[in-house]
Amino acid sequence: MSHDAIAYATYASSITGPIRCPLPNPLAWNIPKGSAYARTESSKGELGFYAVSDGGSKPWRVHVRGASSMHAVQVLENLCKGARLEDVAQIMFSLDACPPEVDR
Repeated sequence: MSHDAIAYATYASSITGPIRCPLPNPLAWNIPKGSAYARTESSKGELGFYAVSDGGSKPWRVHVRGASSMHAVQVLENLCKGARLEDVAQIMFSLDACPPEVDR
């Protein structure tokens, strides 16, 4: 074992108290009335979530915008100009798009 691993093992064994913290139950949340959009980076680009709530225990509408839907459809249109029909599948494959996300 390296010196850092031994030092961490010694430090970790000296910590007292619970190691895990209690997490809230997401099914018991009260969602405030209104709408919200949140985005985050994923491995293929921006992943977005849009939620609309009427103030109940569950959101009225939730829409997930996958990363592939952004670039696969919009960029593919420009890349395919002047290309042959049989090349479209290879061009789309080169974008590393997820077909179920595009269909959504």
